[in-house]
Amino acid sequence: MKKIPFNQFVQDKRNLVADQKRRLVYQPEEISLSENDLLFNKNGLNVFIYTRISDRERAIKGYGLENQKVACIRFLKIQKYKIANAFVFHDDGYSGGTINRPAFQCMMDNINNYSNLMILSWKQDRLSRDVSDINNLIRYLRSHEIDVQSVIDVFDTDSANGRFRLSIQASADQWERENAKERTEAALIRKAEIGEWPLGYIPLGYKKINKCLEIDPETSRYIIMIHELAADGFSFVQIAQKLKEKYDVQLSYKQIKIVLLRSLYTGNFVFKGRTFLNVVPKIVSPSLKKISKQMIGRHFHDISKMHYLLGNRVKCICNTLCEKSSTNKPSRTYYYYYCPKCKKRLNQDYILARVVPELMSQKDKIHQSDQIKKLFHQIMNLKQRMDSLTEQMVEGNIDVKLYAVAITELEKKRKLCSIKLNQQVYLPHFTEMSLEEQRILLDTHVQCVYIDTTLKIVTSVKYMNMEDATVKIK
Repeated sequence: MKKIPFNQFVQDKRNLVADQKRRLVYQPEEISLSENDLLFNKNGLNVFIYTRISDRERAIKGYGLENQKVACIRFLKIQKYKIANAFVFHDDGYSGGTINRPAFQCMMDNINNYSNLMILSWKQDRLSRDVSDINNLIRYLRSHEIDVQSVIDVFDTDSANGRFRLSIQASADQWERENAKERTEAALIRKAEIGEWPLGYIPLGYKKINKCLEIDPETSRYIIMIHELAADGFSFVQIAQKLKEKYDVQLSYKQIKIVLLRSLYTGNFVFKGRTFLNVVPKIVSPSLKKISKQMIGRHFHDISKMHYLLGNRVKCICNTLCEKSSTNKPSRTYYYYYCPKCKKRLNQDYILARVVPELMSQKDKIHQSDQIKKLFHQIMNLKQRMDSLTEQMVEGNIDVKLYAVAITELEKKRKLCSIKLNQQVYLPHFTEMSLEEQRILLDTHVQCVYIDTTLKIVTSVKYMNMEDATVKIK
């Protein structure tokens, strides 16, 4: 039996669940044959009527789904088809540029449930306005012996001439759609050029007056406060709490993130690859925006990765780099190193229990002198840079907020160097160290750990800066 890769298995399961949800969400409308004076025959045609209208077509042309349905039923009467079952699939407000529409997908899911089937639409472009999509659709339906008919566009897909006419019609429909899209984009760009807001929504902090955006005194305060708090190092959760306390307004994590990442609050509106300076008034300064964006970068860090103390330095004996995985239990989370080739894993706690004692026992073999001098030089250099920045700030040569960002980063580097320096002189017990100190210790002294995921053992450890570089673990 052929094995299915785990990732493919998971994706297949997700697709199955999505398909089931889609079928539950959309239910086609069944047509009463007697009420519509259609000829009934239990061995007759099964008809799927498909109707679609986009929001733009509704606004411009005015015809709707019900009109399309009535036209298709009238067509069935005139042609005197004998029908066993008839269903209508409506897609309201969906573009013909894609086939990812709920009613269309539901119709395609049901075509294998009926024999002697015909798909009927008011016009061919109701099915799709994309040439490749319509050609692939007709090819697929013909392979399943399903007839395709249109009330307005009469074509015969069984003949070469009919398929040629269909392809020409589909090309014309695609040209019409793309041409309309280009005209719309050109009109929106023209609005931006004359200072008008071209989009349908109004961003937080502004209000729309006479087709133009102006600063809203009420909500613009939220924008300024979000940027100032982010520049001071507050997290998204803390920013949301402070907004709630001061202004009694509730903004989500996603809303705060969007506000901080948008450049329009500095007066630069980017639209269709162009930057417009006269569309949105400036609420925050570019320097404040730059600082706030620098500070929020730290909040996107995945904290869970910090718990993998050996990082990417664990290899299986099959010479495959191990991946990281975890299991959540009520009491704690367990971290593992997984071999994708052997398809087995080993607990990180078990690995550390064999790696750390050997490391601690060989601390006297570490060549300390050169490393200590190097770390001491780095600490002194960082201290000089911090003193220089402080002098520039006092003299007014550097912005206070920029100073705060730079001094925090330098202090962080100085602290890491100090931890490494202390470890070169004395190695405390591993369990007494913080998570960060444990990572630094292993990063400094462990080059690679080799494990056997089948036997569940650590075979050897390759250390750095040691006389015995590679130590076999018994």
